[in-house]
Order: sequence, then C-alpha cells, then structure tokens
Amino acid sequence: MTSLRVTLVLSLGTVLASLACGGAATQDVLGGESSSGASSSASSSSSGGTSGGTSSGAASSTSGAPVDAGTTSSSSGAVDAGACTPEEERNDNKGSANELVTSRCGTVRETDGDDSDFLTFTLKPTTTSMFITFDGNVTLKVDVDGRQSVTMTPTSKPPLPFVKGRPYVIQIQSANGAKQIWRVNLNEK
Repeated sequence: MTSLRVTLVLSLGTVLASLACGGAATQDVLGGESSSGASSSASSSSSGGTSGGTSSGAASSTSGAPVDAGTTSSSSGAVDAGACTPEEERNDNKGSANELVTSRCGTVRETDGDDSDFLTFTLKPTTTSMFITFDGNVTLKVDVDGRQSVTMTPTSKPPLPFVKGRPYVIQIQSANGAKQIWRVNLNEK
C-alpha cells in the first residue's frame, strides 16, 4: 500500500511538472541551472486591490483616466501550474514588452548578466483585486503610472499599487547575474 502511494504521488508530480509549460518551446520553466550547476527554484507573489469596488487610500491622476488605489498586501500563493505563453524576443526594453495576459515564461540569458525581459499588462475595468506570482531566481521591477517602482525578489514581496486603466510594466532580471528561467503569473479578480 505504501509503494502504491509513493508511485501515485510521483506520477501526480510528473503530471503537474509536465503541465507547467504546456505549449512552451522549451520545457524547463520551473527549474533552472544556476552557474554552479545546482537547480534553483523560487516562488513569490504580491497583491493589491480594492474591496467591494471602493477604494481606500489617496488616488490621483493627472490625465483624467480612471485610477483606483486600494489597500495592498503581500501573500504567498501557489503558482498556477497551467500553460504559460513563452516570451517573444526581442522584449529587452519597455517599448518591446510582451503582453502578460495570464502567464508568461522565459529565460534571462547567462551570457549577458544585465539582460532584461519586459512584460506589460493593464487591469481590466472590472478588476477589484490582483496579484502577481513568479518562479525563478529573478527580480521583478514593477512600474505603473509614474508611481514609485516596486521591486519583488524571491524573498521580498512588497505591496503593489492598484491602478486601473494604466499600463503596468514589469522588468525581469536575473537575481545573481546567471542564466535564469522564469515564469510570471497575473491573477485578476
């Protein structure tokens, strides 16, 4: 009976791992080789939002576009193991950022330690809360609407601003200068 449970657990783990990159060109999104050859994996998330369509805190806008500022909080959540859309090169600056709809995955190159990948998204008008999760030994610098940048790391999950109608831009960089495989998930509610 014990060996059956072990086999079942191992089989379920294999299925979940294979689902993690369904449709990706390379299937190594959830684990990467660090410069020492050891596998590393990190997961982090941060969230923000409003409750019941109301907002707390001050909100301001210079262009008249809708802006909601809500209370934000960090949370650790499980990363969706579903399919992710592979990054499309060249996405190495804000102007060529890939659209983040639900999940994107990619690799920050080892040959250029200061390589960056960029993602962008705009919250849906009906969104009342959102959070971002990510895998990989990477840092995410999140910018929106001229607000102060927020940097997320595998060990630091500061709150993110909640701003509707404005594009968010996420800059992804290796946390240690080595090649890193990453995955970023956007969850809107």
